[in-house]
Amino acid sequence: MRGIKRDDRFRSRVVAPFIVGLLAVELVGAGSPQSKPRPTPRVIEKYLVKPGDFTIVCTLFKGDPPGKVFLADIPITYDPMFLIGARVEEVTFGTSPWKAETSLRFIIHSPTLLLGGYQFDGQRYSMTFSPFRPHGKDDEIWFKPETRYLLRWIEKASEGQRRGRA
Repeated sequence: MRGIKRDDRFRSRVVAPFIVGLLAVELVGAGSPQSKPRPTPRVIEKYLVKPGDFTIVCTLFKGDPPGKVFLADIPITYDPMFLIGARVEEVTFGTSPWKAETSLRFIIHSPTLLLGGYQFDGQRYSMTFSPFRPHGKDDEIWFKPETRYLLRWIEKASEGQRRGRA
């Protein structure tokens, strides 16, 4: 019995203050400038191109693109709701179903999520697509039945890529 009492005294006199001290150090350190959370570095990994993918350079527009649109509206993301116009300037990789100088109307989920806002009008973007086939009930819910190509990667077109005619 004596051993148990010593253990209890040891816990109450040594261990408990030690734990309280650790908590105090943590709380005091939490307010110091050194312990403020550092922003996580933003790592953008490029999409790994797969067989059947293609990349086009397009000028995007709010609403209809200039020129005659001969194709139906093309959904290219999940839950498509917003219409953006596109003029294909060049096919830079793979075999695209859309030729250069074609005017299209893409339907996307959100200009803010996809393009960072509504300041994309007249801007050139490099867009990589994959052929799309639904793989289950969720895909049938989130994608329109006419979705044939899924946008996999988009970025502003570099100056080295061909300039479109305005």
